[in-house]
Amino acid sequence: MTRHFERATPVSSDRANHPQSFMGQHGQALADRGYGIIPIQPNAKKPGLRRGRIWFDFPGWADRCGRPTSELELGRWLGWDDAGIGLVCGAIVCIDIDVLDQAVALKIEALAKRLLGDTPLLRIGRAPKRALIYRAVEPFRGFKKHPIEVHCLGQQVVAYGIHPDTGTEYQWPDGHPVDVDILDLPAIDEGLAREFIERAFAIVPESLRPAVLAFKTDATPKLEGKRTEGGTIDGVAAALEFIANDNLAYDDWLRIGQSIKAGLGEEGRALFEAWSAKSSKNDYATTVRTWRGLNPTQITVGTIYRLAHDAGWSPPFDLNLHADYDPRAVHLAQAFFDQPRTRVKGDVALARTDAAPRQTFKPMPQGWNNVGGVLEEMMRLMVDTAYRPQPELALAASLAAVGALMGRRYRAENGTRPNVYVVGIGKSGSGKNHARNVIDRLFAKAGLDRYLGASRIASGAGLIKALTAQPSQLYRLDEFGVFLQGITDRKRAPRYLTEIGDLFLELYTTSDGTYRGIDFAGGGPTERKREPIVNPSLSIYGTTTSGHLWEALGAASREDGSLARYLIFGTSCDYPPENPLGGNIECPPDLVERLARIAQGEAGAEGNLSDAELASVPPPCTTVRLSEAARSRFAELGIGITDQLNSAAAAGHESILARIKENASKLALIRAVSRDWLSPYIEIHDAQWAILIARHCADLLVQESDERISENVVESNHKRVLRLIKEAGPGGIRLGVLSRKTQWLDGRILHDVIRRLQGSDLIEVEIVPTGTKPYQLIKAMNSMS
Repeated sequence: MTRHFERATPVSSDRANHPQSFMGQHGQALADRGYGIIPIQPNAKKPGLRRGRIWFDFPGWADRCGRPTSELELGRWLGWDDAGIGLVCGAIVCIDIDVLDQAVALKIEALAKRLLGDTPLLRIGRAPKRALIYRAVEPFRGFKKHPIEVHCLGQQVVAYGIHPDTGTEYQWPDGHPVDVDILDLPAIDEGLAREFIERAFAIVPESLRPAVLAFKTDATPKLEGKRTEGGTIDGVAAALEFIANDNLAYDDWLRIGQSIKAGLGEEGRALFEAWSAKSSKNDYATTVRTWRGLNPTQITVGTIYRLAHDAGWSPPFDLNLHADYDPRAVHLAQAFFDQPRTRVKGDVALARTDAAPRQTFKPMPQGWNNVGGVLEEMMRLMVDTAYRPQPELALAASLAAVGALMGRRYRAENGTRPNVYVVGIGKSGSGKNHARNVIDRLFAKAGLDRYLGASRIASGAGLIKALTAQPSQLYRLDEFGVFLQGITDRKRAPRYLTEIGDLFLELYTTSDGTYRGIDFAGGGPTERKREPIVNPSLSIYGTTTSGHLWEALGAASREDGSLARYLIFGTSCDYPPENPLGGNIECPPDLVERLARIAQGEAGAEGNLSDAELASVPPPCTTVRLSEAARSRFAELGIGITDQLNSAAAAGHESILARIKENASKLALIRAVSRDWLSPYIEIHDAQWAILIARHCADLLVQESDERISENVVESNHKRVLRLIKEAGPGGIRLGVLSRKTQWLDGRILHDVIRRLQGSDLIEVEIVPTGTKPYQLIKAMNSMS
């Protein structure tokens, strides 16, 4: 049998018109610039291998997304004079704007450059369609919202070659990748890319949006019998009458073709051609060529039946849908057709979205959002304007922002300052970046840009230089977990990076004192004089995914106290429903004015203070007093923490427990000034709320560090595998799925981990019989009812 990748393409005679060798000209330069490359078949968009002068499909080319191009590969490909060049995605991200309306395409390009960064790499194939190239903070799976696509892991984008539709070369109007190092591209993460695609899709008019079918693979009819060729001509033909094909997305068109071929084999070709012909975009030659290449393995004819059913199809009982149907028995698909339909909008079936949202972290305690004052106004603005509202992260960001403005202007009577290190944890694309955008907008409107640190800290010396120029700084750091990995790896990271982590520790505790820096040997007329920083106020709001944070904070961070300084806030819902009004950030004038007043402080109420802050001179500062009830509540907290520290239950968590009171004091101070910046006073309700939040953050730290932070590799493997099993929920996870999610483990090690977890009564392994081969289902013991 001829395999799919054995289809051959002869070298095109068109090469006489394009004698240049793209691979020979640019292959080595691209590899030197850090790009992974792949040979592209002549006058096509797909990777290929050449044998003699004949081209074949390139099997398994996507495996190269995880590694650079080898010298051996490059040496072989450079001799292929008719090869185009594809850039392998993974290390890079391609934003593909597949829009033929020039005004709309330019608008989306402008949005990308504004939101993601002004990349120097813009590629034009068939104008006005365009693609922009960015660097990935970390590789992620691509996604799409037609007609816009984000290509990443497992995908490629043609860089040099002949476009199959225009017959001309791809253009790079602003700069070629051979002239741009991959590290010089703006870096983006999955969350930012998802935010972009949502905002970009909103720009696309309805007339330019292809219809998208909602495939619900877990709800297709459970028809017994063979996986392929199990349908009937009459059944599929009747179902196709209910599946619209006017301006349908390409991927959905392919899925329908695969489902037809899975159900009918070659007998379905006429149906596919007739159904495809209903589209104004239909090209008969493309349809025939596509049908030949379809090789369905993971799809059944049930996909067509499901889509037709959701679009209103109610087949008569005597219509034969399955090749093995026995008219004397209960219809094989009757249970399926008895199900309620999904919602239908127009001619397109929409997937159900009524599933309960999954909660990843321990829920916030009752009353957590009862904050009042400027904090509550900021939270409300962040939630109301977000595409995916995340109120917990809105609180986290607001605390850091207000604390930074208060930094050198307010202190508690025990010397506590409001500088806080806050980390918001959420899934990629869950909306965790929105709060940072709101802070930037508010500070700009209030004329407080000087309080905003750079988006990246490159060295310890750079951090001190910034604090010397402006002693109160708020750093809003995206991909904070990745950043922490860089500054905490003392074995491999350079000293100028690990100094950042050391400074985080020192500056946290010297906020009510003076940072005097480090004396070095040397001297001379060019040596810069060291300047002390009085009351340095460094506040941090970092956002990250959970895995990155805990990979960075190892067991040592529990011992040295660095972990305890962070207030960790997790989202209560991974992906909350989208807010149709999100994205438009209008800053309320009253809120803008209050933030400016807080930055000025009580001593500047008369407006006679300069905006400038000198690092070596402490500005006027207000000491915020506590009510007797609040003071008593903090005293009780101190006694309780001491008892905990002296108990065996505190083993391994002493540093986290020891910081609860200090963190609570900071939070109470911020809340009090948020309510009344002119005459602040820490009341009992401020103390109770602050202790509630500080306790919750500490409990979350203890829980997560126990589950994720390990003393050695063996313990780390056990914890990571157990967490994946727990995240699967009560239904458990198949062994095959778990194997794919734990590709960092050798298969033998994974089976050993499962055996040990089972022996410790942490998981249960169940053998599930099927009509063919049984499979293993693994469940966490505490996830089972």
